[in-house]
Amino acid sequence: MLQLLVLELETGKVQTIVTKRTPFQEAMMDEFVVYSEAIRNNQVALYGRQHVEINQ
Repeated sequence: MLQLLVLELETGKVQTIVTKRTPFQEAMMDEFVVYSEAIRNNQVALYGRQHVEINQ
C-alpha cells in the first residue's frame, strides 16, 4: 500500500479565512449566474461530458 506523508493541522481543525473578492472571482461568479439562469430556462445543450453550449 502507498504510504504518503499526512500533515497535521496547526489547530487540529480546518480554518476558514475570509478575504475580499478579487476581480477575477467576481467575473467568475457573474458567469455562474448566467449559466445557472440558462439551465433554469432550458437554454443549455449538453454534448458529451465536457462541452456545454448556451443557446441564447
